[in-house]
Amino acid sequence: MTRAYFDFVGQEGAAFRLIFESDLANEPEVRRRLDQIDLTCAQAMAEIIRSETSMDQEEAVLVGVAFVGLAQTSARHWLTHEATLSKETAVRITAALIRRGFGAFPAVGKAEGDRPSDAARESVGTTAG
Repeated sequence: MTRAYFDFVGQEGAAFRLIFESDLANEPEVRRRLDQIDLTCAQAMAEIIRSETSMDQEEAVLVGVAFVGLAQTSARHWLTHEATLSKETAVRITAALIRRGFGAFPAVGKAEGDRPSDAARESVGTTAG
C-alpha cells in the first residue's frame, strides 16, 4: 500500500494534485468517493492488524485510517523533497514506521539492549484512558 501511494503521487502530470489539493475534493460526490477509497484501504489494513493483534474491528479500522493518512501525507511530503530524498528511502522509512512505529528506528544514545522490551511498553487498547 505504501509504495502505491508514492507511485501515484510521483506520476508524471501530478494527477493527485487535481484530486487531493484542489477545490474538486470539496465537491460532495468527489469527497464521498475519496472517503470511500480511504475507508476501503483502512479496512484492508484492519484485516492485517486484526490478524496480528487483539484489537477489535473498530479499533483496527481506526489504526488503518491512521496508517492510510500517514502514507498519503508522507508521499506528498516526499514529492516536494524528492531531490534530496529518494523514493525508495521514503517508502522504506514510511513502511517501517507504519509496521513497527518508532521502535523500527535506532534510538539515539542507546544500545539495542537498552530499549524497553515490548512487554514493558505501554499496551494500547488494554486499558481505558
